[in-house]
Amino acid sequence: MITRRYYEKHSPLCRRRQVIAAILHLVHVYLTDRYRRWQWVAWVSGIVLLGALWVTGVVGYWMVWDQRAQMIADLTARFLDYLPIFGESLSMSFSRNNLITNFFFFVALFVHLMVPVLLFIALWIHVVRISKPIINPPKIIATIIVFIIITVAVIKPATSLLPANANKIISKIGIDWFYLFFYPMFNALPTWLSWVIVTGSTLFLTIAPWLAWRMGKGWRIIYI
Repeated sequence: MITRRYYEKHSPLCRRRQVIAAILHLVHVYLTDRYRRWQWVAWVSGIVLLGALWVTGVVGYWMVWDQRAQMIADLTARFLDYLPIFGESLSMSFSRNNLITNFFFFVALFVHLMVPVLLFIALWIHVVRISKPIINPPKIIATIIVFIIITVAVIKPATSLLPANANKIISKIGIDWFYLFFYPMFNALPTWLSWVIVTGSTLFLTIAPWLAWRMGKGWRIIYI
């Protein structure tokens, strides 16, 4: 119980901090033009890191298994059902309470723990070609960040919704726009269109450095 309460209270805030830091780092690298030549490896691996960070955050919501987690799991299953690699419909697994077994939570826990391991591998690739990479912030900045996180967690802790119940239809839930920004789209658009948007956005973000836009000059290809 103590572990779950601590997880519910502190984990969402820590995950949001990671997303903010990753996005700010991405924007900084792009604006400072530090992605050319051999540094393209850092850029592409950074996109992989961002995706892995998003996956582990989404799966982290499943661990609480409240109404928000139920809706996330259902929409994720419907999104993945579009791929012809699954023999049975994944979304049917969340249609009734008796179909949700401990195996699902075991898989969720496995993914939630293994993806961070892959994150460390991707992080090594991310910095391996950079001389003297600076990963940790100065102590004063790190201290201030930790203080702010603890203060916000105490003043406004994250709370869970009602326990998940697959036998009831969820009409409306709150959403974490740091991690769950794709899910309103999953719910409103056809699955094929959601796949087009997600795939297109990822591809565009990956090749963005090679397609630098200059006002009045059209597209400029950066050769590496």
